[in-house]
Amino acid sequence: MTLHSGRIFLACLLPLFVAAASPAAPAPDPLPALLAQGVAGLAFSSDGSKVLVSMNPGGVYNAFAVSVAGGTPVQLTRSTKYPVFIASYFPHDDRFVFHSHKAEGEPEHVYVRELDGTETDLSPGKGSRFKGWSPDGGSFLLDEDQRGSGVDNVYEVSTQPGYARKVIYQNTPKTPLAFASPDRRHLVLTRWPYDLCREIHVLDLKTNQIHSMISGEGAMVHLPVAFTPDGDNLLILYDGGKEFLYLARANVATGVVKTLVRKDWDILAGVGSPDGKLLALTVGGDTSSHLELYDASTFKPAPVSLPPGIPLDGVVSAVAFSPDSRTLAFIHATSGSPPEVWALDLAKPGPPRKLIQGGRPELPAGSLVAGKVVRFPSFDGLQVPGILFQPPGAGPDHKVPAVIWVHDGPSRQTRLDYEPFLQYLVSRGYAVFAVNHRGSSGYGKTFQGMDDTRHGDVDLRDCLAAKTLLQGTGWIDPERIAIAGEGHGGFLALDGLALHPKELAAGVSFFGPLDWGRFFGALRPYDPMREFYTQEMGSLSEAPWKRFSPIFHAGEVVRPVLVVQGENDTVTLPQEAQAFVTAVKAKGVPAEEVVLPGEGHGFSMTEAQETAYRAAADFLDRHLKAAAKTVKKK
Repeated sequence: MTLHSGRIFLACLLPLFVAAASPAAPAPDPLPALLAQGVAGLAFSSDGSKVLVSMNPGGVYNAFAVSVAGGTPVQLTRSTKYPVFIASYFPHDDRFVFHSHKAEGEPEHVYVRELDGTETDLSPGKGSRFKGWSPDGGSFLLDEDQRGSGVDNVYEVSTQPGYARKVIYQNTPKTPLAFASPDRRHLVLTRWPYDLCREIHVLDLKTNQIHSMISGEGAMVHLPVAFTPDGDNLLILYDGGKEFLYLARANVATGVVKTLVRKDWDILAGVGSPDGKLLALTVGGDTSSHLELYDASTFKPAPVSLPPGIPLDGVVSAVAFSPDSRTLAFIHATSGSPPEVWALDLAKPGPPRKLIQGGRPELPAGSLVAGKVVRFPSFDGLQVPGILFQPPGAGPDHKVPAVIWVHDGPSRQTRLDYEPFLQYLVSRGYAVFAVNHRGSSGYGKTFQGMDDTRHGDVDLRDCLAAKTLLQGTGWIDPERIAIAGEGHGGFLALDGLALHPKELAAGVSFFGPLDWGRFFGALRPYDPMREFYTQEMGSLSEAPWKRFSPIFHAGEVVRPVLVVQGENDTVTLPQEAQAFVTAVKAKGVPAEEVVLPGEGHGFSMTEAQETAYRAAADFLDRHLKAAAKTVKKK
């Protein structure tokens, strides 16, 4: 969008100068500022004096360090194209590990940023992942893809110059490595057969035996957290057949599980202090999460409690203890404020400090709108949750258009987190309802499993039923409600237009799958994702999925549609998106396609996000706001 400055003309009337201005210039587009608020990753330096994060104030994520005493973040990497995501400082100096890539189509892998600012590529041209330090800090684990072989090698890498390595395990067939025991005898491997079953396997490198830590029968979720200091037990997040994840301890030798901490919502993550005395748990809520501290030996609430001032609404996305265990840092955001880094002195409890303030100057104060959690009865009476955003000025005398936003997944969740695209739509005058349809995570196992084998049907009907809630607000125009989504949410958006042609005013899909039968057919017979999709989708054969695959129903679409597509997407092929748009246009219906160069299935570059989000808002303006003006003229 081109911005034009308003010109001011001065006229002389006797001794007085009166300024006559042309119409006010359009407000600057807030999208670049909205996208430049990201904060990710969190690690303390070896002396505890500063924390390391990734931020994107220039549009590309880079590494920054900020003093725990406060001050301006110092930029440490200077990537202008490919994002840099930090992993950890070295245990004994200020070198640090980060993930990035330097060439189009290259997988993300591990680098070391040296003390002199140079960067050492540990896995040239190969995907790799950092998997933690040895207890003495003299080495770390690196999990590296062996290209084209279907094998991962797990290496022990020295921290000495040259980074000498040795293979400690050849991972075939691939079972993702989580971490190792302190003595390096045991490796924790994970497997995800399907959405409501996640497994932990422990490999004993001394005996080469694998112990599967599965208790009971049926679907269960086991997520590894950490070994106990003695290495005899593994802390896990576990549902034990219950509704929500809780903290438990599993004996490595026997697999016997003992419950430690159970809450009313999921426990989402846990981080132990280096001195072994405290455990920080990230505890879920109603689309939110917060921190709680526990004694690591008794698993009772810690004597050091979190003081007033720590926000409990919103989302905690990262937690870290300083090496001396005296300081706790975390990243927190809300639906109406960008991520911030907080620090808390555990030795001298007091109000927490903001190390990095959210909403930097380019984003004016008060320009963001907080969402509100609401629920509505769906087509069968089931109460379905979501987050509603009301743009400034919306009211009975000024009804606004609305967008039903559908998250990716199928089993993810939109939370009270900072979402730039949703804020951008609100800034453009749209109400947004982020629906967490049945099948979304965070509301218990029963709710999450309610759409199994019925994707494209019951989850979509939840999204459509949200219209009744929006129409009942009194400040949303019932004739101008669109649907948009990303990934699986994009598929539901397209399905809504194709299978329920007159329910919605328009639709936008970011990377939404168009032909499930083709996608399933391309999965290798031994690909573990086949089990996942079988549980989620039911039959993987092409015939049943023709009913729900949008590519076969393009001719039924009667409302305007926009498809945003990555040039290198292998889930939704570019030619499928083009064919869908061509078929819709052939019926005389407005249809547009935006192809993002270099992108795959999802956004990897902020530049691509900016292109896609602006295209979507402009598209909605043309077909929802212009339509309102036409109706008024008549």
